[in-house]
Amino acid sequence: CQAAYNIVDVSLGCSESLKLSGENHLGLQPPDLATIITASEATEISHHGMDAKLLPAATCNLGNAVLVLADSITRFDGEAALTTSDLLVIASTLSRVLAFSASGEDSAVEAPTRYERTTVLSTALSLLLRATLAADPGLIGQYRDDFIMAIKGLEKLACFKVDTKSSESHSIVAILARSSIGEIVNTSSDDSDNFEHSFVSHAFSKGFVSSLLRLQTELDDHVCSLLQTIALQPYGATILVDAGICQSLQASAKAYLLEEEHVERKLRNHGAEYNKTTIRTPPFLLSHLKLMSALLASASLPYKRAAEVAISLLHTFALYKRIVLRLCSNFPSEADVLRWFMRCFVQAASLAQPTNTHDRHELLSNGVSKAKTIFLKARFLENGIAMLCQHLWENPFPTDLLPDIPPLLQDFDDDPHSTVVAVEKNRGQTWWNVLDNVLLPSTAESQYEFNAPTGRNDFGYWSGRKQKVWTHTKFEYSIAAMDVLSLGLSLLKRMDRFDLIDGRSAARGLFNCACVAESVENRISEIQYRSENSGSVMDTGEMVKSDNPELEREYLSRLGLSTARCVEELLIISFELAADAKENGKGDVGSAIRGAIEQSGIDSKGVGCLSMAQDAKGRGELVSNLCKQIQKKSKA
Repeated sequence: CQAAYNIVDVSLGCSESLKLSGENHLGLQPPDLATIITASEATEISHHGMDAKLLPAATCNLGNAVLVLADSITRFDGEAALTTSDLLVIASTLSRVLAFSASGEDSAVEAPTRYERTTVLSTALSLLLRATLAADPGLIGQYRDDFIMAIKGLEKLACFKVDTKSSESHSIVAILARSSIGEIVNTSSDDSDNFEHSFVSHAFSKGFVSSLLRLQTELDDHVCSLLQTIALQPYGATILVDAGICQSLQASAKAYLLEEEHVERKLRNHGAEYNKTTIRTPPFLLSHLKLMSALLASASLPYKRAAEVAISLLHTFALYKRIVLRLCSNFPSEADVLRWFMRCFVQAASLAQPTNTHDRHELLSNGVSKAKTIFLKARFLENGIAMLCQHLWENPFPTDLLPDIPPLLQDFDDDPHSTVVAVEKNRGQTWWNVLDNVLLPSTAESQYEFNAPTGRNDFGYWSGRKQKVWTHTKFEYSIAAMDVLSLGLSLLKRMDRFDLIDGRSAARGLFNCACVAESVENRISEIQYRSENSGSVMDTGEMVKSDNPELEREYLSRLGLSTARCVEELLIISFELAADAKENGKGDVGSAIRGAIEQSGIDSKGVGCLSMAQDAKGRGELVSNLCKQIQKKSKA
């Protein structure tokens, strides 16, 4: 601490600019620094901020010194490490200094310097708070008022609009201020059992929240990160919903669609029919989807109000129906945006159409749920989602890494619609071929490479002259594909749209996904065996080639769990399809589903990678019961 005070003393003394009562104080000692801060806060000088008595250039040095010190003390370890209590005391003092630094008029000459100094101090505060995340909430609560004071000091800076195309300092200031507010909220937010006592209700004024929503409406996509942080706190969603976040998000969507329609008309007028033009997903959309997902995930909204929010957001999603269709048609391009769309769809549908029919009565409209009505009008499922799900479950892996489809599951119907119209199909082209073309330019720059996620004895491992290699980017896309599929299946199931599913195709998907889950589990086992027996006589080096075994295990676990979830969803859907097949005399569908279960072995071995799930036992029992029920129905 003495060293810290000495550095601050040097930073001020070198500039010869600390002026109190017209004198230069160059030999500042620790008690003097504390006295200056306390006195400044307690007097009328505080209305004019730090710049009333200190020269701006010197106080910038103060901010830089504090930032360097904060970075240093959070890196200490062992006996030199500061306790959490000490860090909170420093953070508390720094919060008061930050609020003092932020005070002043925007029209003043020193305003830009004040903005810079305040954001530097806020960054130092973020570093300190990040180091106290594991602190006892009761201990943090002792400094709650100081942290709220810091948020109040950063409000004005956080409301500067961020323009990614501009190099103005206001954008940088706003980003740093918002980041610091988010750090304060994550550290200080509590689990109060009522709104009046919650941290967010005291930290965020109505005016501040309204200003943030105005920025969001103006498509300042960076502000959504802060709004998302607020939404995830206890009663944070309540504040945002009360302020009109749902209307703001819908206004943003309408404003964008008007602009897109204008651009499309302009392109058509310039002969775009003969030139390939692609309208990309707007940059702000991903941040808006994450914000909407956070609102839908809030546990503090009463059930009825959460359902109303879900319905409102579904209307907003409906405005983006053309974008959803483009994302489905162009998959895997912008796969992460589609994944967030699907996640929001499932969240909204689960709130707007609860499984308990007793809870639905106020959400029904003419006997059909409002959620279903919105989906029917937007045609999300018919115009893209169902089509993409079928393609993904038939191709969860590249063709050369999948086993041959059993004869019972093969599709021999080349053209069921017409004996006159000739249709040419390229069955060898899948989304994996598109992905390879997308990844081709970046393959040489890949930081890590791994063997394809199949075990040594699985199909496709030695089908070429050398082992197939996957980059970390390819893993990310494959995980995104399985996430999209599991969410899409959940949505089809929740909307009761089994009429959009081809039974025999679903059976092939069940077989393929089950084989992929087992292959991934085998690969994980081999990596684990290698790590436990490295250097032993049994280690031939042929089994595993990995640039980073820990990273590969993480990718495999995520891929395996997501694929296992797809198998579960396909089993539930297959159960419904098998029941329908029995009632309507579609024996071939029931036989195909039973064949997929028996050929993949999930009725005897279970689903690969499911054992890694937290609730593995209960889910394993569900899989076993579903298999038995399906086999019973299809044999009867």
